[in-house]
Amino acid sequence: MNYLAVENSFPEGTTAEVELLSSVRNLNVDYFETITGTRHVSDRFKTLLEETKTNTQFIPTTVCYHDGRSIEKNLLDCTSA
Repeated sequence: MNYLAVENSFPEGTTAEVELLSSVRNLNVDYFETITGTRHVSDRFKTLLEETKTNTQFIPTTVCYHDGRSIEKNLLDCTSA
């Protein structure tokens, strides 16, 4: 999921896709930020954010390596209003 402060929520059904640079060989993390500033979190990190009531919108995200392989964890793009 991407985590980003925004004024308006994204429409229901919005998804995101991230293709990692070829220099990234292994991504097994609970959080990362792209060069464009979007933040992506694991399901476990999402639970922590929800518990703190951060007013965050979570968007399902497909993340893959440069060669098309999927990463090891499910990540979500999240936005905070």
